[in-house]
Amino acid sequence: MRVRRLIFLRHGQYDERAISRLGGPLTPLGRKQAARTATALRKLPVSIVWTSTLRRARETAAYVAAKQPRARLKRSTLLCEVIPTKLPRHLKAKIPVDDAHVSNDRARADRAFTKLFRATRDERTEIVVCHGNLIRYLVCRALGIHPKLWMRLDSTHCGLTEFRVLRGGKVRVVRYNDVGHIPPAMRTVAGAANQK
Repeated sequence: MRVRRLIFLRHGQYDERAISRLGGPLTPLGRKQAARTATALRKLPVSIVWTSTLRRARETAAYVAAKQPRARLKRSTLLCEVIPTKLPRHLKAKIPVDDAHVSNDRARADRAFTKLFRATRDERTEIVVCHGNLIRYLVCRALGIHPKLWMRLDSTHCGLTEFRVLRGGKVRVVRYNDVGHIPPAMRTVAGAANQK
């Protein structure tokens, strides 16, 4: 059966205090997380490594691409971080986004889903290095559950989430936030939308 295997990788830990349009760089721990993940994925027959244009994702993708010499590296703004639904009151003060911002983010996340989650004519594996909120939202889309439930899913730095897109475009979630390749002492979760 022709299957499109999509392995989403959340970027490594990064400096959240850095003020830049493209975000902060990976921390020393984030670089170690990215290197371990790249090593764990090195034997897969990957055709494309996708990455968000934000710095933390690009740096993480560079580690992965270095272990995938036959894969093309593609950047896309569709894969940047999102706030795809209105936030609960306790998070609005920490993440000041208006309705227009949420609407634009949701539309962009839906475009990313349409672009990546489609059937293929050949067997292929693609790695997508992006951000926790986007991955969580895409899991909700794939499962057909309410979009607001993305906030109930944890997202660990360099966690792996795998989807299979079958013939006819049916999507299966194979694994979510798998961190078996990261030692427990190196596992981190961050971001205001992860806080309860």
